[in-house]
Amino acid sequence: MMEFPVTPEAVLTVVGIASVTYVLTALFKVYLGDWRFTNLLAWIIASVISFVAAWGVAGWDIYKTDLFKAAMTALFGVGLATFGHEFMSNMLGFFGAGPRADK
Repeated sequence: MMEFPVTPEAVLTVVGIASVTYVLTALFKVYLGDWRFTNLLAWIIASVISFVAAWGVAGWDIYKTDLFKAAMTALFGVGLATFGHEFMSNMLGFFGAGPRADK
């Protein structure tokens, strides 16, 4: 049986990228309103953070595998941030608060 190599550092990296992406996207959402491409903006933010972190760790000797890992980390991070935002919005609406509340 093959084990999936998930390290605690990888989990913390994804959660960190998701947290920063969520905060930055929420700040941009104040100015952009109900813009259709907010999720694309979140993916770009997560990708930039992930690639900058990869270059910061590896320096200029970065390999294709490092870039692939950075892209996958960004993808997981933006997925967590986006679904987390949707979950929180729906739960707040369920409890009668926020823009999705049934009044």
